[in-house]
Amino acid sequence: MKIIPKSLAALMIILAGLTTSQAQDPLPSWNDGPAKQAIIDFVKETTEKDGPKFIPPEERIATFDQDGTSMTRRRRMTGR
Repeated sequence: MKIIPKSLAALMIILAGLTTSQAQDPLPSWNDGPAKQAIIDFVKETTEKDGPKFIPPEERIATFDQDGTSMTRRRRMTGR
């Protein structure tokens, strides 16, 4: 029965390591650069509850194109 607690402890250590590495880099597949840093800064500024640029969750809007990328323009609605 001692094998199970040791295995569980090992699993917890591994999971803690994975969580920590993801917390260190919120966009691990992105190259470091000004675009990545701007996104990280924007999210941090708008989600810090006591910050001057805080946006309440119910007012946050994200729009994605069909391939999962952010949309940069509005589609035209035609009545034809």
